[in-house]
Amino acid sequence: CYAARGRAAATAAPRLALDRASTPTVVIPGIDKGGTGDAYAFLVTHLNLAAGRKKEPACANRAPARHRITACRQCYRATYGCDKGDCPPSIDATPNYLWRYLGKNATNATVPPYSLLYRAREPAAMLSAVAPRAAVVVLLRNPVARIVSLHNHWTRLGMGVGNEERLRLRLGPNVSDHVELELAYMADKTSRQRLRVLLSDDIKIGDAPRVAAYAALHAGLGKWVAKERPARCGAVAGPAARERWPPSRKDCPVAVSFLATSLYAPLLRHWVAHFDPANVAVVQSEAYYTDRNALLALFPASSPDLSGRAALVTAAPPSRRRTFDAARYRHKGTYHETLSTNLARSLHGFFEVPNAALRMFLRAWPGRRGLVVPDPSDAGTWWEAGAALPDAAAPAVA
Repeated sequence: CYAARGRAAATAAPRLALDRASTPTVVIPGIDKGGTGDAYAFLVTHLNLAAGRKKEPACANRAPARHRITACRQCYRATYGCDKGDCPPSIDATPNYLWRYLGKNATNATVPPYSLLYRAREPAAMLSAVAPRAAVVVLLRNPVARIVSLHNHWTRLGMGVGNEERLRLRLGPNVSDHVELELAYMADKTSRQRLRVLLSDDIKIGDAPRVAAYAALHAGLGKWVAKERPARCGAVAGPAARERWPPSRKDCPVAVSFLATSLYAPLLRHWVAHFDPANVAVVQSEAYYTDRNALLALFPASSPDLSGRAALVTAAPPSRRRTFDAARYRHKGTYHETLSTNLARSLHGFFEVPNAALRMFLRAWPGRRGLVVPDPSDAGTWWEAGAALPDAAAPAVA
């Protein structure tokens, strides 16, 4: 069914504008493990975009507090090698842009220093100031499969590799422990109140209250574990976290809430608040991997950057899935963990309401017939309740 929807999307009228003077020209802000690496390589090749020094320059995250806009622009110019001239059409595919942010009025005191949100910037606001005419493409993967894949990537597949190695030592080794504790945390009364604010479609609730609730969900996880499940702290906080931030009665140094970063509706609302919705597209990862041409169909065929488009419609490249050597990780333990059926069902049940909020938001998207793939009104799309249980053991994708 995804193939049929992908072919239908490929014939729809293109909607996104490619502004060659914008740096970056295309932004893929997430979601991590949703296919951003594959989409990055695909668009670099078929839209003739400058790849830059790396897929994830993270310029909107790294800019210092002072002179941020200037610093962000300088970062991009250095990334794409255009310090002394006009930058070529380019792409930024930093996948944590979508979820790693604090509100513009928030401070680092909002979240503890062990959280991945600590010192987080405001990438949506920054990019809207630096590249307001950039085309934004958001890839969203089934949250149950995405959580397992992301934990495996950070704790298994990233062993010995830069930031992933440092992050691995800050997380618990088993995704099941993270999911079990987070499901209990999200059932807490205070967490439910924050979720109601985040997932509400009330237009009277502005972006600021949702951002505050989002930061509070992350900040409250470590405190809840320390209070309600102190014996389980070591299961969700790795050795590096416990050494740098010794657990106390008030805090367990949990680096990230996997569930909070998978609440897609409020994350999309935040980005749309900073960009023109007519130049933002949302593509379901599962549909994208079925037919990559659905991604090309979002861009105008008349663009000079699409000179080879005609041949691509019938010749999409193979998947860019990475191949990992199991023997490399065998001495570290299992290298690809999955959830039990019961735990996967519980997690799937938790996301029924957030996914319903996502579908409602996408159905209200202006001109969604060309910008949302597949159309959220189609039965069985966007992880509807009652659909087949997602494969929590799906292979990790870039």
